[in-house]
Amino acid sequence: MPPVADVAFEVQVRGHVLTVGQPRTDGGRDTAPRPVELFIASVASCTAHHAGRVVDGAGRHACSHVGVHHLRDRAAR
Repeated sequence: MPPVADVAFEVQVRGHVLTVGQPRTDGGRDTAPRPVELFIASVASCTAHHAGRVVDGAGRHACSHVGVHHLRDRAAR
């Protein structure tokens, strides 16, 4: 996985290309999310996806929106 710019990298998954990088405070250009941010987003989206399937499968009501919100950024401290 060669870098695309300084500390930014492209990651290929099943034909999809994701770019990961670092913020300026960590030596990057802040052109893409950090790997840990993508990890957290993947866990949150997986949880939301499966929660929606459980709700839809229960037949109680259609689950049109399941969301997870990030409350605080490390840089905001």
